[in-house]
Amino acid sequence: MVNMACLHSSLPDGYEQGSYQTPEFTEETLFMYEHGVACVSNVDGRGNVSIYAMIKRGEKKNSKLVFDYANILGFVGGEIRDGFCNTNLKESEALRFMQTHLDLSKGRTVRMVFAPVEEVSAMFVLPLRVKSLQNGVDFTDPSTETAFEYFKQAAKLCPYQKLEDFFDFKLGKAPRKADRSKFSGHRAELESWWLERSELSYYDCPPPPQPPILNLTKLNEKRKEGRFVSGFMEQASQWRKKQENSEAWKKVTVQRLTDSQNYDRFCGMAILQALWYIWIGDPERAVVMVEAWQDFERDREAGRFLDANNIVLEELLDLTLGNLSSKGMCIGQTKVDSRLTLKKMCETCLSPVFLGPDRNGFHVLTCIDKDANGEFGCKNTRVNIAKLLFAIHKYGMNSDFETSATHSFHEALHTFLEHSFSVLYWRIKPTNPMTADAENEAVPKFMEFLTVDEKLDVSKWVNSSTDALREALVNHCSKKLGKENVEKMTELFRSKLDKILIEYSKAERESAKRCKEPNLKDVRINLLRKTVAPTMSQQFKRKWRLMSIAKRKRVLLVADSQRVREACNESYKQMEKIDEEERIKKLKETPTVDQVVNGDQGKELCTIPSSIVERCDGLEITDCEENNPGMPMGQNEFSDDSDSDDSLAGIDVQFPEKCSGDSCPCTDSCKFWQHLVSILVSDKNPIPYFKCINDGDLILRGKLWEDQEGHFFDDVITLNEEFIGGAVLPMEDEVFSQCPRLALICKMACHRLIPMLLMGVIHQFGELEKRENIKYECQACQCCGQVEDEPGDFKRCGGCKSVVYCGRKCQAQDWKAGHKQKCQELEKDEV
Repeated sequence: MVNMACLHSSLPDGYEQGSYQTPEFTEETLFMYEHGVACVSNVDGRGNVSIYAMIKRGEKKNSKLVFDYANILGFVGGEIRDGFCNTNLKESEALRFMQTHLDLSKGRTVRMVFAPVEEVSAMFVLPLRVKSLQNGVDFTDPSTETAFEYFKQAAKLCPYQKLEDFFDFKLGKAPRKADRSKFSGHRAELESWWLERSELSYYDCPPPPQPPILNLTKLNEKRKEGRFVSGFMEQASQWRKKQENSEAWKKVTVQRLTDSQNYDRFCGMAILQALWYIWIGDPERAVVMVEAWQDFERDREAGRFLDANNIVLEELLDLTLGNLSSKGMCIGQTKVDSRLTLKKMCETCLSPVFLGPDRNGFHVLTCIDKDANGEFGCKNTRVNIAKLLFAIHKYGMNSDFETSATHSFHEALHTFLEHSFSVLYWRIKPTNPMTADAENEAVPKFMEFLTVDEKLDVSKWVNSSTDALREALVNHCSKKLGKENVEKMTELFRSKLDKILIEYSKAERESAKRCKEPNLKDVRINLLRKTVAPTMSQQFKRKWRLMSIAKRKRVLLVADSQRVREACNESYKQMEKIDEEERIKKLKETPTVDQVVNGDQGKELCTIPSSIVERCDGLEITDCEENNPGMPMGQNEFSDDSDSDDSLAGIDVQFPEKCSGDSCPCTDSCKFWQHLVSILVSDKNPIPYFKCINDGDLILRGKLWEDQEGHFFDDVITLNEEFIGGAVLPMEDEVFSQCPRLALICKMACHRLIPMLLMGVIHQFGELEKRENIKYECQACQCCGQVEDEPGDFKRCGGCKSVVYCGRKCQAQDWKAGHKQKCQELEKDEV
């Protein structure tokens, strides 16, 4: 018989009380089993389970230990719905992969358990594949099939090949005593065990009654009135009536749910949960689940209805009543607005909530409507798309608008489909690969329709995009949805695009009110920051977190030296313009004789009114949303004039005059550029976010995405221009030069570099997205351009690891051509 005390010793804190979290995944966890570790989630009410596995490889003599990562999303009734894998991971990468996925499950109804990967593979994954083949369900895509192969290989290492033998060894041979009282209280691992209203409707189940709950508020009022006994009897009578209604509803519901698919599903739920309890160290509850599975099998063989008294269905139906009641979906209740939430972001699409007036602690989700159908992006996204469409209508298409539109449409369509599919009965919900294929077909067509006509007609674009989505759903999702639901989804999508038209009209009215239109450059920068930056943070969050710190620093390091020249030239010209304006102003004044003879004005600092300051766009700081948690950082509104929001507006700013002679760099733009580069190259570079290397190329420094403690932001780069720029302007002049004028131009130039760099970051992240699987793609030699025949043929630079060479000759040639300096700078920056 198994040692129960030994098994219980590993239970997480609070487990017996029913409230606990998944333990931290540590280095010790990574090595706790011989062949690798698998993280297995509890099964939910739909019958879905997630498994993340890290499989050891290469422990032979003189071989380096590496890991293969594989995860699958399975339906316990017999389907592997999705999968992903990655190979040749180092220990630190393997640890980071697992920690990342577990972090994403925190705060949700998912509880993970750590188990030997060979047991998980043999006892669950392989039987699941067999069942899916019996059901005629194959893999959804090649990635899922490849992920399964890793589990298939690991299963060969398991000493148990039959589920019954595994249960006998872990729980003792039958007969076993099943203690159902173990499930009398709240269990965190069963919080997601409930049926959705859409599923009940699909099976034509009767509307759920309100569950039996004592109204303690009313009972307390009766007590104060001295009628506690009569009040209690009244409450008891109501409770008894609701209990009878609930039992009658359960009886009818299980009859309607009885079919072969649901028998497979509930048997699978019982089996998986029994395995889960074994692996977490709770054999008593595992025994209850094994008994539930065997009872299901006996009832199926006898041709009986599902038994409402089976512990699986008992828990499922009780939690269903409680959950639907909390949402106002039971008889006699008013449905709760689906947009209300206690969370600060949407758990499905990660959109921010609206933090408006107090609603008893609730916030408002803007990515769904009151019935939980998806919107075409959250409120911020819809406003930004409307502004983007208006900009394209006004200025025409360009590369920055194209980047903004691609990111915005992908985000908005994914939000719409993910939420809208979730409202459907889950068995007809398209799989993740189906959804991705539909998005990947529709979005390029959305983009194409932007340039069909010389002048964008937004109403025509809306109609064409609706047709494009219908075609994409037919091509990729009709197998699950069916023709009727495809049409319903298309009509819903068209209604959501009407909100884009409303926001577009607002943008037109705002433009008509402006006395001065923003220039194209400002519009392009603002749209990139408002559309791409927040989307980028969401799309690349997992990818960024899985990178090592060294890789993070290499991803976005080098920017073109032309950026520095451009910023210096523009800043210098701006100062020249200010000098000219000041000269003209002085000519209109009548100077005194003393002023002319003594030349005092040449020794003074000129006070420039704020109107001139507003024209000095070298010092502008684009406004950001301040203290508005309803919008993510970087999603500021367009201003009428990008200069009008300057934080220095209204403040007297002094501009020193040019030095006499030509020795000071403030007198020559070329010398000024050389001076600034020399500062940014040196170890005394005062700018915390970027620096130069000797040829003038600009390198982003780690502090651009570090917090004050030096920890890396998990949300990638905030692209908060106000925060970055605010650190430059207040710096002491002496860190740039003893010449006040030269110091000021240096600050102006550094400040000008910020939006340039941020736009560069956005474009480079776009390239990173294209190279998502670059590890498995053929790459070109940095020197001669020759492309690999097979991925991995060429060798990477041993220093920076960011370039590859076909051979030593090319490496030596590129080393002499300047890579030596860049490589050393990159390594130095990492240190």
